[in-house]
Amino acid sequence: MKRALSVTIAVVGILLSGTLLAKERHPNLNAASKGVADAEAALTAAQTANEWDLGGHAKAAKGYLDQANGEITKALAAADAR
Repeated sequence: MKRALSVTIAVVGILLSGTLLAKERHPNLNAASKGVADAEAALTAAQTANEWDLGGHAKAAKGYLDQANGEITKALAAADAR
């Protein structure tokens, strides 16, 4: 459980650091990235509250959030390339 919390904190930190760089130039993508980070934190809280017994669905949702963050990162790169 401590490892999962550490991983979550690291992921949120990475997400937030990326959004800080893009904040001024890409406010909509920044908001999307913050939403992903907030969702990740909420899923972790739900897992903790339910003793990590959510049938694997929260873990799957986190995987989709990682994919979403990757797409947001690509969108930032595309916007910066313009």
